[in-house]
Amino acid sequence: MIEILISIALGVLVGIFTGLLPGLHPNNVSAILIPLLPFMLTRFSVTSLLSFVVSLFVTHSFTSFIASVIFGVPEEATALSVLPAHRMVLDGKACEAVYLTVLGGLLSIVFVLILLPALLLVLEPLYERAIKFLPMFLTIFLVYFIFIQKDRVKAAIIVTLSGILGYLVLNLYFLKSYEKLTAMFSGLFGASFIVISLFKKSRIPEQDIKIEEKGLYIKESFLGTIGAILASIFPSLSPSQSITILQNLFKVNGVKEFLVMIGALTTADIVISLVSLYSFGNPRTGLAAFVEYIFSNLRFETLMFLIGVTLVSTSLASVATMYVARHIIEKIQKVNYFYFNILILFILVAVIYYLSGLVGILIFITSTCLGIIAILSEVNVSLLVAVLMVPLIVSFVV
Repeated sequence: MIEILISIALGVLVGIFTGLLPGLHPNNVSAILIPLLPFMLTRFSVTSLLSFVVSLFVTHSFTSFIASVIFGVPEEATALSVLPAHRMVLDGKACEAVYLTVLGGLLSIVFVLILLPALLLVLEPLYERAIKFLPMFLTIFLVYFIFIQKDRVKAAIIVTLSGILGYLVLNLYFLKSYEKLTAMFSGLFGASFIVISLFKKSRIPEQDIKIEEKGLYIKESFLGTIGAILASIFPSLSPSQSITILQNLFKVNGVKEFLVMIGALTTADIVISLVSLYSFGNPRTGLAAFVEYIFSNLRFETLMFLIGVTLVSTSLASVATMYVARHIIEKIQKVNYFYFNILILFILVAVIYYLSGLVGILIFITSTCLGIIAILSEVNVSLLVAVLMVPLIVSFVV
């Protein structure tokens, strides 16, 4: 028992590290660990290794929002949180923005546990039926999303350009998936906002460390959990895509509501991916792939153990995230925001060059330009998620 708790604590520490550093994802860590498993299993028990990796992924799902809220450096799962969070930063509510994502993550675990018996019964048959309708579903949504924009012509242009960019980038088979997505999403949702801030000479206003928000946001947390379920039923549907769909279907327009929703989805996705692995053998996340490598057939008892580790990790990770966020926000107020943005751009370029070389830099620059065009066009920047949706639709049609 003590060994498991120590493993969870170590996973939380590493998860804080991966969440704060741009481009460093727990998928990278699990990819490093898998080849080392034969050696590690002679030194550590299977339960200790699983506890470490699960707590790492859980903690990363919380702390990655610190990077997207404060630094404007997103991953695919947190990309859409950048703009709403940036608004709260400018209002002096950066700490509250992080808190809202943490709140969503905590509540999503509760909803997953409530829904778990039903998920074990219906997830597999839903998966088998839903995949047939995915391209039609995405096409209808894209058309609808363009239609509701004030300037439909600009919206259609942004969707078209995004689709072309996504199709070209995702078909670069010599790059790994996370390398392509890191370069593309860091440009679309990270660097584009930073560049705009540089030209506007934006400054970080004084931040309020106290959190006055008292709402529970039950509806938004539940919708975020449903988003994670949608991403498991439609295996090619990304978290950004599912959250965008639910946001528009249920008219979630508030900044705070949206942050709770996307925080819930990101954390719930971890547990749902394990349930998906158990139900129909689909290792759709790095965590599930790691677990599958150890257990070719995940047993119910092991699934329950992993969910138990998730519960403990969630408690520790939520506290650690708020502690780290408060300290970073207190320090960042004393930094010159212009030079800070320059530093973040430099870090982004360095990380992308390290991951994917000059090709990654080209993707990054192109994506940044498209993101800037979308911002200046004053269309809903979530239209940029077409970089994933259009290639997926094309792959079913062609």
